[in-house]
Amino acid sequence: MLFLLSNYKFLKVAPTEGQLFYWADILVPHVDYYINDVAMSSFKNFDDRELRLILGNYVSYNFDKYNRQMLVGAILNVLGEMESDNTDLASLRIKLGREYSEPSLSDVPKDKTPAKSRTASTAGRSSGQRAVIFEYAEKAWVELGKPTDLSIIRKMRIDVMNELEQIGVKRTTASTTLGAWQKNLNLD
Repeated sequence: MLFLLSNYKFLKVAPTEGQLFYWADILVPHVDYYINDVAMSSFKNFDDRELRLILGNYVSYNFDKYNRQMLVGAILNVLGEMESDNTDLASLRIKLGREYSEPSLSDVPKDKTPAKSRTASTAGRSSGQRAVIFEYAEKAWVELGKPTDLSIIRKMRIDVMNELEQIGVKRTTASTTLGAWQKNLNLD
């Protein structure tokens, strides 16, 4: 089950991403929104203040003493009480009058949390994975004709991450390092 969130309010709960993309275009066109699974991990990018804002739209209770896990648990309870929207895609397309539009990479809001000061050593890491990841990325990028379109680069990064995962590179490591590779080439 997936949810659609905008302005700290849950707009819909539905079984497919496509349904929620349609509902986003219908209910909140030109407004930032967030779609994810109904799961604890879906709220990892929200700080405690934002979690309290979400809960405040549904429950009149002081959540100041709730820890993070309790806040997310309460949010999951709210989502569990919401009725799932099972409107089929054809009906939603008719209602919208066109195909839904997926957000582009430039529409995704940048992380607004300030950088933490470094306390660890600034010495380089010795794992050697960075060079391997850069090599795979460079090879894939050249094979595609050195595109600069972000949607093509995004798909290429996913393909490269899948390849790297097969040789034992963690997906998060690959993603972070591919971001650095992309930034080095000014492709962001």
